[in-house]
Amino acid sequence: MKEISFESALKRLEEIAVKMEEGKLPLDESVKLYEEGIKLSKYCNWKLSDVDQKVEIVNQLEITEDDIAKMESPQVKKTASTQKKKAKEVEKKIEEEDIDLPFFVSEEEVYHS
Repeated sequence: MKEISFESALKRLEEIAVKMEEGKLPLDESVKLYEEGIKLSKYCNWKLSDVDQKVEIVNQLEITEDDIAKMESPQVKKTASTQKKKAKEVEKKIEEEDIDLPFFVSEEEVYHS
């Protein structure tokens, strides 16, 4: 089987399923479509497994702030920088004014009160 995209394989698999569900195909053609469907199904499963492994590897990578800075566009960097400054200002204001922050109650506290 030549290399095809996952989307193309899935679409063809759906087409085969529809044809076979109609039940109007001769036996020989049904067997050929069944074989093609099995191959496509295995290919789709392999492709999903491959992508899943890649995602897992990426999720396990440690990314530093420097790495993120290299990946971000100038606009995103500017926005992130502005948000960090605002967060620090709010943090400072809270410390200076001794503002009481809302607290959260756990489910356990709610049900055992």
